[in-house]
Amino acid sequence: MGFEFTNLSALVLLVAVPAAIYLARKSLANLSRMRARASLTIRLLILLLVVLAIAGLRIRTESRDLALIFLVDVSASVATEQQREVLDTINREIERSAPGDYIGVIAFGREPSVELAPTRKETLGDWRIEEINSNPPRDYTDVAAALRLAAAIIPESAVGRFVLMSDGNENIESAAEEAQLLRAEGIEVYTRSLAVASDRGRQHGEMAVRDLAAPELLAEGEAFDLKVTVDSTVDTDAALRIFRNDSLVAEREVRLASSGENVFIVPQRNDRRGFYTYRAEIEAVGADSFVQNNSRETFTIVEGRPRTLYVSGDAQPSPAMTRVLAEGNFDAEVRGAAALPSTLAGFQHYDLIIFDNVPASALTPGQMKMVQSYVRDLGGGFIMIGGDQSFGPGGYYKTPVEEALPVSLDVRQKKHFPSLAIVLVIDRSGSMSGMKMQLALEAASATVDLLSERDSVG
Repeated sequence: MGFEFTNLSALVLLVAVPAAIYLARKSLANLSRMRARASLTIRLLILLLVVLAIAGLRIRTESRDLALIFLVDVSASVATEQQREVLDTINREIERSAPGDYIGVIAFGREPSVELAPTRKETLGDWRIEEINSNPPRDYTDVAAALRLAAAIIPESAVGRFVLMSDGNENIESAAEEAQLLRAEGIEVYTRSLAVASDRGRQHGEMAVRDLAAPELLAEGEAFDLKVTVDSTVDTDAALRIFRNDSLVAEREVRLASSGENVFIVPQRNDRRGFYTYRAEIEAVGADSFVQNNSRETFTIVEGRPRTLYVSGDAQPSPAMTRVLAEGNFDAEVRGAAALPSTLAGFQHYDLIIFDNVPASALTPGQMKMVQSYVRDLGGGFIMIGGDQSFGPGGYYKTPVEEALPVSLDVRQKKHFPSLAIVLVIDRSGSMSGMKMQLALEAASATVDLLSERDSVG
């Protein structure tokens, strides 16, 4: 048994112990000597436990049990004729292991699969592995995932030792980084190199579509780019084909380089809403070792054109804005400020709301709160275009609409503006009773809210 720390530098915090003792001696608390010592002891114990927790104290127990786990690459890039040799190697290592050792086997391709869970050799008896029964997807090689799975199935009482049997042709994640993490946990990884299937990849070249990227969500008629990434072991010409819902929509001749990424951009556009599946296929001009990895699929969803409410504060809407909305394929509805929706449900019908020089006086306090809720709670888009009746000059300062905007409408350099003194004269005669007086008081309160600390009111 022993102790170890995962964060040894945290032990520097122990300097707080003498500081705590010094402060305890200088304390003015009126405690008896016994109570003072008990209080100090408890505080020091708590401080010590906190420091040890931050330092990651662990108790290390020695174990003589060994978990020997074989990780076998069964991806398409490994030669089939090598499998018998791999199985013979595993059987020889099983014979050499001690009776109390655990034996485990993992087969992996794109995903890992447990062929044999860690079992003591004495339990296995004369068992020998004759074939790999697992059938993980063979189109890719993810060594890192296999290492993580192996670490997860090590029995608690055993020390892990991994034997990785692969051609090293990984194309998902990084096995080196995962091996470093395992080494920090005391797990050693031993490797045995396997040959590429008949060395065809080296003799004739190998290419694969590594990635096909497209936006997940699009608007109806919105143009976008498909991004195709292709890997190749040789410099060669190839044909790239793009299929949409199994129909060929693009085809071009491309040149593949063996060094670096081969990235191709294919412009696309869908004029009708719906769910679309895209497939990219690469076909070599010469021989290709494994055609199984020559295609990749992705999908995108096309929604209807974004519904837009364009509100103009002027008598006539801006011709430039209406042209931009038309060219941008927006389903735009143009209204005057007086025709704004009076309910939140009315705002919810739109994906985007544009205020073009709309004064705050055109909105009721309820409509202002609806705009704020539309942006904050419903995630709607909101654009305010400047003008002599917009932003601060339009009266939006300290309103719910300002809170929905990404800018502050307060004047920064107030020293350039003179202070203001305002006197409110409110009629309190008998004719001002009821609703009239309530409206007058609300107007007075709103006026005071707009004043700064340099202003005066009476």
